[in-house]
Amino acid sequence: MKQEQSLPQVDIKESGRKKSPKKMIVFLLLFAILFIGLGVFIAYLSNPKRIVATAMDQVSNRIEEFFREDSIIEGNDFNINSDIHIDIENESLAQNSMNQNEINLFQNLKQVQHHFSMIQNTKEKKLYLDWNIKQKEQDLFYGKYFVQDATKYYYIQDFLDTYINAGNSNYFESLEEVVTAKENRRYLYDFLLQSLKNSLKEDYFMEKQETTMIDEKEQKMRKITFELSNKRMREIAAAVLADVKKDETASKILMTLYPNFKKLKVDETTMFLPNQTSFSWNVYTTKFTYQVKKYELIFIQGENQTKITLELGKEKQVANVIYNNQILYTANISSKENGYQIEVINARNGQSVGKIQIQKEKNSSLFDIHIKTEKGNIEFQLTQQKKNIKQNKSYDTSVIFTGAVTRENTPIWNGKIAIDSTITTDTTIEEDVRSAVLASSITQEQKDAFEQKLVNKFAGI
Repeated sequence: MKQEQSLPQVDIKESGRKKSPKKMIVFLLLFAILFIGLGVFIAYLSNPKRIVATAMDQVSNRIEEFFREDSIIEGNDFNINSDIHIDIENESLAQNSMNQNEINLFQNLKQVQHHFSMIQNTKEKKLYLDWNIKQKEQDLFYGKYFVQDATKYYYIQDFLDTYINAGNSNYFESLEEVVTAKENRRYLYDFLLQSLKNSLKEDYFMEKQETTMIDEKEQKMRKITFELSNKRMREIAAAVLADVKKDETASKILMTLYPNFKKLKVDETTMFLPNQTSFSWNVYTTKFTYQVKKYELIFIQGENQTKITLELGKEKQVANVIYNNQILYTANISSKENGYQIEVINARNGQSVGKIQIQKEKNSSLFDIHIKTEKGNIEFQLTQQKKNIKQNKSYDTSVIFTGAVTRENTPIWNGKIAIDSTITTDTTIEEDVRSAVLASSITQEQKDAFEQKLVNKFAGI
């Protein structure tokens, strides 16, 4: 028998370099910091408030992306001139009404022309608007609004022969030559969104594991519920309102839009939802990567529940309208180049009830809807186009709205509204307000007499 060979004895202390206790402690400390940091990062990623806030950002970005427009005229100075044409046919009224005045009203509306203009000059701090309504070249209404030297004036034809001084105006307080109106809107939007997210408290959210349908398969998801009651909405609104009032820039912008903004308040009597009504938002995410896969909006009023869901599947996006646990309509959403195509299905019989198309190009947009129901058809189309573009000088826009409604194969009404505008950088404003009278000097008799004139004019339409 061979004798067993004993393994060589190695003195660990003598082999290689000795491990320094200090280096070992530093290594363990770094490892602990990394491990704790990873845990904090995972906790941050999995925080329900953060997930809902991220979902709010994603929804906001989608909406913003569609409405975003490239500036053709930079800055705040511009001149807009618009002509508005209205052509509406109410065939049901024409066939069934016994009131000839109602029939004449729709017929005469075709002959009414609207003209609107607006000029804004931030260097001189002047603003001018006018609105003219004519029928067969006869003035029905002509009014002007003018801001100069932080004072607002208005003029109404056939009322007085001069402007009326209506007091102080803070319109230009938030508009500076170096800050555009677009930048102001961007600032206010971002500020309000961030304030809204900051106002959400951790105890507003509930979390649990739940199985839900995505891509026509049951999948285990992490469900985060954000429920809103009148009490919570008051807390959120009060916090956001306080943030805005503290922020000088946001306050100035809102004061321009709503002069009485600083008088707004939220208290126990403020109601955002009707009685016996609640609203909640569910966000479903994957369990480990926390990727949002589904949204749910739930409205409960009394014993009735309406739920709107949006599934963000790999193959397609699907929305459902559910009433008291019964799916009424399903919408299959397909992403197309520069837009979306949506097919609406009646879930009760599986038949298509129509299509919705949303498209956005650089200088044009389209919203088109065709819906067929058991009772009738609805068709709407809104188009917007920019043309004759001269960068930083001028451009034309055309906005056209058309629509038609039928019921049981009988036309109810159809119509068209067209708005053609020219936008330029010519901001010359020449208005004389030296003879303006104070609004407080106008008597009630003068106001009554003017109102009667307006009634008589429009009665002739």
